[in-house]
Amino acid sequence: MSAQPRDQKQRDEAATWTRGPVLVEAGAGTGKTTLLVDRILHLIRHEGVPLDEIAAITFTRKATAELKDRIRRRILDAVEDEPDATARLQDALENLESARISTIHGFALNILRAFSVEAGMRPDLGDVDEIEHDARRDAAWRDWLAQALNSDDAQLLDFLELGFSAADLEKIRDAMLALPELRAHFPRSRGASADEIHAAVEAAFDAWAEVGRRCVNEEDRAFQEIDKARGWLGGLSGLSQTELLRELWNPGFKLNKRVGSAANWGDSKEEGGENLKRFRSGYDGFLQESAALIAHEALAGLVPLVRGFAESFEEELREAGLLSYQDMLFLAAKLVRENPSVRGRIRESIRHFLVDEFQDTDPLQVELIFLLTGGGDAADWREARLEDAGLFLVGDPKQSIYRFRRADIAIYHEVEEKIKALPNGRLPRITENFRSTPGVVDFVNEVFSRVIRHETGVQPPYVPLEAYRESEDPAVFLIRRKEEDEPEENVKANEEQRRMNEAACLAAVIRELVEEKRIEITDKEKKARRPVHYGDVAVLFRVRTGYAEFEEAFRAAGVPFITDGGRGFYDKFEVGAVVSVLAAAARPGDPLALAAALRSPLYGFSDVDIARHFLKTQDPPEELREAVREIRLLHEAKKNSSARAILEEIYDRTRAFELFLASSGGEQRVANLLKLLDMAHEFAGDGRRGVDAFAAHLEAQYELGRDAGEPEAFLDAHEGRAVLLMSVHQAKGLEFPVVALADTEGRGGRHTGSWIADHGNEAVDLRLGSNPRLLDSEGYASALEREKEFQKAEIKRLWYVGATRAGDYLLWPESGFRSFMKDVVKDEMKKEMRDSGSGENEIDRKMKQKEEEIEQQTDEAIVDVIQTAAASVLEVSPQVSGVPEPILRRRTGVRKASRRGAPLSMRN
Repeated sequence: MSAQPRDQKQRDEAATWTRGPVLVEAGAGTGKTTLLVDRILHLIRHEGVPLDEIAAITFTRKATAELKDRIRRRILDAVEDEPDATARLQDALENLESARISTIHGFALNILRAFSVEAGMRPDLGDVDEIEHDARRDAAWRDWLAQALNSDDAQLLDFLELGFSAADLEKIRDAMLALPELRAHFPRSRGASADEIHAAVEAAFDAWAEVGRRCVNEEDRAFQEIDKARGWLGGLSGLSQTELLRELWNPGFKLNKRVGSAANWGDSKEEGGENLKRFRSGYDGFLQESAALIAHEALAGLVPLVRGFAESFEEELREAGLLSYQDMLFLAAKLVRENPSVRGRIRESIRHFLVDEFQDTDPLQVELIFLLTGGGDAADWREARLEDAGLFLVGDPKQSIYRFRRADIAIYHEVEEKIKALPNGRLPRITENFRSTPGVVDFVNEVFSRVIRHETGVQPPYVPLEAYRESEDPAVFLIRRKEEDEPEENVKANEEQRRMNEAACLAAVIRELVEEKRIEITDKEKKARRPVHYGDVAVLFRVRTGYAEFEEAFRAAGVPFITDGGRGFYDKFEVGAVVSVLAAAARPGDPLALAAALRSPLYGFSDVDIARHFLKTQDPPEELREAVREIRLLHEAKKNSSARAILEEIYDRTRAFELFLASSGGEQRVANLLKLLDMAHEFAGDGRRGVDAFAAHLEAQYELGRDAGEPEAFLDAHEGRAVLLMSVHQAKGLEFPVVALADTEGRGGRHTGSWIADHGNEAVDLRLGSNPRLLDSEGYASALEREKEFQKAEIKRLWYVGATRAGDYLLWPESGFRSFMKDVVKDEMKKEMRDSGSGENEIDRKMKQKEEEIEQQTDEAIVDVIQTAAASVLEVSPQVSGVPEPILRRRTGVRKASRRGAPLSMRN
């Protein structure tokens, strides 16, 4: 193994260049934290920069703590090696805890506190946690909505008359709160009058009717439909916009599409058929186009109304000294943008800015950082002078996977070009990967150089990694079910069946690798090779909703596992039991709440005994009467106790820990009980919310169940006890000896949100409802197509992130890998067609004609990857229950792909 990485020159430049801005592209596993530490130590030791003149921005609080710890250790080492530097380093060490090393939200909050007078804010500002924020928002929303309804607001009443609800309106509210910087750029009304709307609808009708001129026989029954439609339209002239929209969604006249002769619609049967088809579809187009005109106005009319709520709610929070995370950024950027004096004073106090994970920075964060590091008086961050800026950015655009949190890869590219154009700007690339074996690195390069193709503002160019570690062992296994064991119906399996098959195969492989000690990994703590343990394995998913089938398969195979970040916390029966008892303690006079508590596993009384208590027909058991007394005592105790204390009392009186520890999955269940204690403590905050409020909050979340999105408590899986199931987003920044990529066959590029933001063009588009009752802003359709392309590109990067979490081995179910590579082939074909001028309809038609060619090219691509990257295929015969027999057969060599779903096999 070489003493220095091959990219040491680039690393040195990144750490030491101080005559202009630096943007470091640091690939996965290349040591970004080490680069940041090197940079900070260089500034202190060799540039004489005091630590309090350096600001370092991290992505998470955990990363902040790690960076401080790494700096502390490096300073202690440096003091021993360089006595002359002791004074500077000792000063940095003493001031490390108060150093400007924080998340971007912490940095923004500190600015607002330091300049509270200029910002017009309280100096004791604090952040509001998500629970309290949502509770305050919901309470304010209920009051606001009641007031709006009582005032007979016409726009709101029309909205409700269309069949929408307050829940639909909440989607606009949430967009308003999430996008404060774009609040002025939500859909605007065109100000069209009722007469103008009717005229536009009639014009759209006339455009459709014009197609009827192609009919050469007025006796044609399809042609005669025009007069019927015109008669229907004439009856709509007196309708309000709301009534007209409802009629367009469900028209009183429905075109008869079964009548008409192609011979009457063109010089040839083929031409006539096309004209008739266009005429029939044109009527639907007229209805949709006309409805869209009114829908935009209906949406735009609600915007000022909901904007008023968002602004009043945020003002209410600020008066209480509380800020949401988004508000922190918005207000800090606004202060710096609008106040040159504040901007100048911060620039004087901070000479160097370091920003980690820059690929996931959002527009407000970039604005704040660039206005503070750039020179000149420009209030637009894009015009800030960066020639001599002490700006150090490190990131990897191939790992930009947080678009749902407003990360914008287009901004990364924009900043990259801006720095590239500067004579003193530097763009070093760090490529030496310390994490993964050469086998993993080679496979990642071979696959993702085909997948991640440069498209300006959408996808970065692929920069290959280089392996620092040495190993000749095979490191990548594609997992396939033995063909003779695969039921014929599985070839056309639905999504759930496909996941179950994939999960069973993966569970069988992991069990075999661990129980039979088939592979060894490098223990980095002991710096020695050892057999793989279950706790060395992480199974990564695109989204958290894919866990269920894998949990079932792992249980059946006897593979211990822990789900990190699953959404089923409130579905767990131990959580439901505690919620029911707490609710009864909060409302002992509520018979339903009391019955639920007595029936719960914590008390376990039968319905017969509970009925005796309420009906008083017979004496209930003494134990039940004692339980009722306990619940009433809890009710009395809550008056002077915290929610956490009441939970502890419930646990103690019902022996909850002993009860659930003895049940299946006991450790996880106890961890969930402990999590409830932490949630109670967090909910109480500064003491403003008591037991009743916490009980109500838990009940509301329990009703939502999985939709509440709350993960189970996390157990440490790294003591060799259990496989860890988690999303790729949760695995970001982590590494594991063995990584399996699960459910990669699931499709991406689907946007299900109600709003789409375009920061480049300063626009927000909205969608409420579903076909045919749909409210879209006028730009939503085009914004949606653009957003799908961004999301499809991000899905490809997401699996790059997943694959590069692997240290020693990477497992990939072959069916998922084939689907993944097939999508790559199809994307390339579509791109070539678009580049040649083909429209989307033509592309869809051509793709259907190329199915065999797509299959062949996919086969060839997979064979090429396996041969080039020296990957292997493991064949499995998974059992769905019981303890499986040994199932792995190691193979080498390659044969041509099968067309039956599992395309490749390895043979001797």
